[in-house]
Amino acid sequence: MFTITVGLASIQSNFAQSEGLGRLMASGVFASLPVIIAYLIFQKHIIQGFALGGEK
Repeated sequence: MFTITVGLASIQSNFAQSEGLGRLMASGVFASLPVIIAYLIFQKHIIQGFALGGEK
């Protein structure tokens, strides 16, 4: 069990090789999907929290 960054780094064997970058980029997109979905669901609450926290 790895964190996302360690898992993506383990996929990347050698950055100089351009043949495995497609798989690495696809893994990065799939790894970021849960964060994007959570933001879209809670967007109203996140923006409201920023607006209330910015007042002095």
